[in-house]
Amino acid sequence: MTLDGQPFDPSLRVSDADRDAVTNQLREAFAEGRLTSEEFHERAEHALAARTGADLTALTADLPAPTAPPGLHSPVAKVRNGELRRIWTAWAAMAILLIAVWVLTAVTSSSVPVFWPAWPLGITGALGLARTVNIRNAGDGRRPR
Repeated sequence: MTLDGQPFDPSLRVSDADRDAVTNQLREAFAEGRLTSEEFHERAEHALAARTGADLTALTADLPAPTAPPGLHSPVAKVRNGELRRIWTAWAAMAILLIAVWVLTAVTSSSVPVFWPAWPLGITGALGLARTVNIRNAGDGRRPR
């Protein structure tokens, strides 16, 4: 199915967005247990290499048609939300630890040290933000950067 819900024209070339939509449909089918890991990886590889609508239609012919884009309660969305939770929980734990070390250093020294935790927290926060954007874009059917 194309992005607007119409079947692919078998003779027309497909776009990156069409390939991504089929890859997302395959990901959902895998998450639902309709495809094995090997089937998913093989079909996803073919989807990314597809040139025409016929190439993409063949990859999903034995799967139920998608009813709606993945929602917040789909298995794939739960995996993405879990990954986001792990990223930001780890960052928060690191922030607590580094700030505690800085506070202990400040209390035990004669002067207040520079707030050095800003560097590691800023860098890892920026990396976490980039990963969050990529995960969310992948969930929207857009190609991660």
